[in-house]
Amino acid sequence: MSHINFTVKDLPPDDRPRERLAREGKDKLSDIELFALILGSGFSGMSVMDTAKEIKKRFHSLVDFKEASLQDFRQIKGLGKAKASQLVACAEISRRIARDEAKKRTDIKNQTAVTSSSIAAELARNQIEDFNIENFIILSFNSRNKLVAAEVSTIGTLTSSLVHPRETFKAAIRNHAAKIMIAHNHPSGETDPSDDDIKITKRLSEGGKILGIELIDHIIVTPDDFFSFKDEGLL
Repeated sequence: MSHINFTVKDLPPDDRPRERLAREGKDKLSDIELFALILGSGFSGMSVMDTAKEIKKRFHSLVDFKEASLQDFRQIKGLGKAKASQLVACAEISRRIARDEAKKRTDIKNQTAVTSSSIAAELARNQIEDFNIENFIILSFNSRNKLVAAEVSTIGTLTSSLVHPRETFKAAIRNHAAKIMIAHNHPSGETDPSDDDIKITKRLSEGGKILGIELIDHIIVTPDDFFSFKDEGLL
């Protein structure tokens, strides 16, 4: 019996992961579709999507995938040494990325103090998983400007009515903060503050004065740039 080597091109055009990637972006692809793109073709009479489903079934989460060995992949039906090696290389890259990100967060958090807006901007960036979505971040500090907590408070389009002082300072009080910075990203890639950004900053600054928790800066970040209200004399 001859074995047919199915490829992604055997799928209907609209269902092909490569075309969906180009049309809709990487975030819209399922784990199975991403596995299929890595594999490129199926094996021993199995379609590439069936093989991708077997990989997904084998690992309970992408965390497990990240830690998998060559032997783990070789146990999956139809995977030969070459394709198993490709998968283990992807897993190892993922593991190293996670390690480097964790080290980066630790290095920044271990700063004796946040002494510049650029450090604050990097702290904010480390909290954002998807720069295509607006994230509102609260950085809490002790009296020596040492970071004690960093958390995403709100995800979505931010307006002065949505970002409320009550919720913002609730996090600061919970973290026993002496002062806070707020930060958010602009999916557009522009760092100039909007009218709502200015209104939010003014409102939270006034709320902080009442509570005795100083708002020391508002940072707008993109992956490679930032805007500081304090540096620009707006706070």
